[in-house]
Order: sequence, then structure tokens, then C-alpha cells
Amino acid sequence: MKHDQNASLRRRKKGILMSFLAAAAVLYLTACAEVPEPMETRATTFSDTSTAAPSESQSDGAQTTAPQTTEEPNGEPADTAQTTADSVHPVPPPDDADEETGIHTETTETLESIPYDTVYEYSDQYYEDERFVRVSGIDGCRLVTLVTTYQGDKVTDVSEHTEVLYQPTNEVIVIGTKKVITYGTAIVTENEVPFETEYVYDENAYDDERTTVQAGQNGYTTSEYRITYEKGVEVARELVTSEVTPPVPEILRIGTKPAYTEEQVTREENVVSYETVYEYDSTLEEGVQQVIVEGKDGYTENTYRITYYHGEEISRELVERTVHEPQNEVIVIGTKKEETFGMPYVDAAHGGYDYNVTQDFGGSNNHGGIDFGVWYGEPIVSVMSGTVVYAYDEGDIPTSDLRWTYGTYVVVEHENGTRTYYAHLSSRTVSVGDTVEKGEIVGYSGNTGRVSPAPTPSNPLAGTHLHFEIRVWNGSTYVKADPKDYLPRWNY
Repeated sequence: MKHDQNASLRRRKKGILMSFLAAAAVLYLTACAEVPEPMETRATTFSDTSTAAPSESQSDGAQTTAPQTTEEPNGEPADTAQTTADSVHPVPPPDDADEETGIHTETTETLESIPYDTVYEYSDQYYEDERFVRVSGIDGCRLVTLVTTYQGDKVTDVSEHTEVLYQPTNEVIVIGTKKVITYGTAIVTENEVPFETEYVYDENAYDDERTTVQAGQNGYTTSEYRITYEKGVEVARELVTSEVTPPVPEILRIGTKPAYTEEQVTREENVVSYETVYEYDSTLEEGVQQVIVEGKDGYTENTYRITYYHGEEISRELVERTVHEPQNEVIVIGTKKEETFGMPYVDAAHGGYDYNVTQDFGGSNNHGGIDFGVWYGEPIVSVMSGTVVYAYDEGDIPTSDLRWTYGTYVVVEHENGTRTYYAHLSSRTVSVGDTVEKGEIVGYSGNTGRVSPAPTPSNPLAGTHLHFEIRVWNGSTYVKADPKDYLPRWNY
């Protein structure tokens, strides 16, 4: 029976606490909805006293907590009142208590307030002498249940349970950081002085025109002020510097040259184009053209008297006319065919094979020619008729001379100012002073000199290829040229 009474008492307490919780929520929402006027501090007090039925031991279990003191950012305390209402409900021994041992329990329930904290926010949207409470503080609440076990009059066990009914809502105070007194600079143009007009005369300008040589500008004073603002409103200004800009005079140019003039000119008009007549000469190289008679167009030579205004023609009068007949141009064209370069091997067009290029001209190692992958022992032919000027076998040149790297090689000089080199031959068929024709064999492909990879006993044909160069006379010496600019394989 007494247990039921205790349970009913606790239900009534919780009902009361829920009512206080709803009231606290309304206060919190109201505080968040509207920002109050700026104030120094704002305190919120929570008080909750249970209306439980009184008992003999109630006065002995009552507890009171002292008001909380919150410290402001400036170090001064701000009082925030806090009140904790405690309800102590001793429970007499139940009917079924162990009468032999005398063991019984006593339950005390206490409502305690949970103090709220004060949080400071700093905003540059408000001046530093302004502050206000953005959120009002609301204390939280917790229920502390103390169960004491007795054996007779002696306490044998004490257990405590704390239940937070609702958390406190921190007080939020906004403090402005924007400076009340600020300073600025203003540049002001004032005291304007009108400009004057000056005139100059120019013999290169026409007598009926005038132009502005220099635009006039008014004078003025430029002043710099230091301005004091209080909360964004100007309250004072002080002159810092002042500079006077004098006026710039307007300058007008007036011409003295006559606007109207006359002159007599002769013009070639009604042009009749000359014709070109071609003649052919077998003693000239094929494709060479020479003009032996300059062509002249026919035309009418007219003399006019022209009137100008400001240098522009406004009228003309024919004074004299002479007709000149056209003279035909005569061009002689050569028909003698010039020898062209061929390939340094027997290519597919002549019943042989078009070998691949294994190394091109130039590159990172400044290669002086083109390497063709001509098979070992295949014939190497002169690309054009000429005279053999060098012919060496492998071993003729000491290794101190870089030309030894060519191995067995032949050099042919041609009438067009070029020389061609054929290197790494297995053997040669010509000697110095020999005359060769285009396509004539000068040797056979091989791998003499310095080649990569070098031949070995197990691979005696390694490194076989033809190194081919073209060198062009530049007036003082022969210089290496890209063979692709001359060989037909790249110039069809």
C-alpha cells in the first residue's frame, strides 16, 4: 500500500516538472524570436517546487543551492539568479518490511536547477559601445533520487540516481566591435579658375580653317581633408594638403595657305597591255628564260589643268592628248635539259629495291647525311655524272683523322657545285680522276669504318648500310646539306 503511495507521489512530481518544462520552452522560443534592446546583463531564474504531500522527514531533507555568479568579458561579475527547489519525501517502512531484521528503505527525490552559461559573441555589425542579449538564459533541471537502506536505525546502503529533465539554455550576449570613432580622407576640387584663349597662325594650314591645338582647361584647387566620423556620421574635417592647378589656355591654329589651287599634270590613261612572244633556244638550260625585248603597254598621254580645294581635286580640263602604241615582250626559253639527281643505289624504278632510311639527316647527334639500309654487297651508284676527287680504302686514313670512320669511301664532284659521298663500302670500283656517269657503279655496300653495331666473327655483316652525303659549295668551302632536298625519292 505504501509502495503505491510512493509511485503516485512520483507521478505527480513528474507531471508538475513537465508543466515547468513546457513553460521554459515557451520562454526560450520567445527569447529567440525577438532580439531585445541592448543591455548590460540579463538573468533568467528557474524555480521549481514540488507540491508533494508533506511528511515527517520533509524538513530534514530540504536542500538549497546558492545563486550562480557569471563573469562578464571585462572581468566584472554579473549576477544570474538560480534557485533549486528540493522535495524530500521520506518513505516509512513498508508493511512487508522484515520485522526480524528491521531492514527498510527511504527514498528522497530532489529537484535541482542546472545553471546556464553566458556566451559572448563579437560582431563588427554593431559599435563597440553596444551590446544586447540575443538569447535569454534558461536554467535546466535535474531530478536526484537518493535511496537510503536502514537496518533498524543504522544506514547500511545509500544509492543516488540523477535524471536530467531538460538541459539549460545558454544566455548569448552580442558585443559590438565596430569602432565608434573612425577617420577617412576626402579629395575635393574647388576654387575653379576659367581658362583663356590664344591664337597662332600656321602657313601649313588652309586659310579657311581653324583647329584647336590645345584644349583649354580651367584651373582649380585640389584639397585633401582628414574627416572624423562618429558612428558613420561626419563630425569634423581638417585640411591636410592643398594644391593649386593653374588654368591651361586654349590654343587655336588659324591657317594662311590658300584653300584653292591649280596645277597642270600629265597622266597615262587608256592603257593597252602588251603581248608576250616566246622564242626557244637549245643552247640555254631547259627551263631558263631570258627577256630580250622589254614589253611596253600602249597608252594615251593626256595633259590636264586641275583645280584643288584643300588639296583635293574638284575639277579638271583636258589641255593636250598623245597616243603611244604598245611594244610586245620577247622571251627566249632554253630547251637544253639539265641533269638531275638519282638515288645512290638501284631503286625499284630501275629494277632494284627502295631501301629504308635507318638514320636521317641532322638530329641530336648532328648526323651529316642519310643512312640507307642497303644490303651487303649491293651496287652503289653515282647520283649524277662527275669526277672522282677522293677514293680511300679502309686503313688508308689513320684513326687520328675522323675521316677513318667512313671506312672505304668515294667522293664525286659534279658540275652543279655539289659533291656526293658514298661511305662504309665493302669495296670501290673507281679511283681519283675517274669520270663517272649517272647510275654508274662506284662500289658495293658494306660495313667498313665505324658502324653500329660493329661486325663480329659470329656476325660479320652487322652494321651494314650506306652513309650518303651531299655537300654544296658556298663560295669558300663545301658544307653539308640535307640530301632529301635533292634526291628524287623526296622530290617527285
